[in-house]
Amino acid sequence: IDATAGSSVTGYGWNFRDEALADPRVHQALMYAINRPALVSAFNAANGTIYNSFMTHAWYQKPEWADLYQFEPDRARALLEEAGWDSSRTVNVNVITLANEDIRAMVAAEQQMLADVGFNIQFQEMEAAVWVERFYTTYDFELVRVTFGVFPDPDGFLNFHLSTGSQNAFGYAN
Repeated sequence: IDATAGSSVTGYGWNFRDEALADPRVHQALMYAINRPALVSAFNAANGTIYNSFMTHAWYQKPEWADLYQFEPDRARALLEEAGWDSSRTVNVNVITLANEDIRAMVAAEQQMLADVGFNIQFQEMEAAVWVERFYTTYDFELVRVTFGVFPDPDGFLNFHLSTGSQNAFGYAN
């Protein structure tokens, strides 16, 4: 999930080392479960653009992608069922200490939308240094929710996070 306003992106990242969380149907379910336009409207004063990738660059985006992953909670439920998701499981989401009550309200709204389709999350707030250690060193996370700057050239981000020999925090390059 990515929404951007200006030069920052907010999204969730998966720990691919957990087989149940690595299932693409679970990722798709999360996308269908969250009403992203409603969140942007309610919490960003309608300022923001919805993207389906952290790669927000105009040269990368295709017009037909804009309609992907509209808010469809029934489709999210069906994908979770198809993936054999255990709806009694609670997934921990590491997040750097939330800055204010507006952000707390937004993550609570996301949490409720996901619970409504059977994907329960619990936010684990922590100082930035702890978050970084758990993400890059110990891989002690199931999901992360993070805001970061847009990279002018995404090659650095891709090499740092997703390629073999990279930091590989997501476990994606495995």
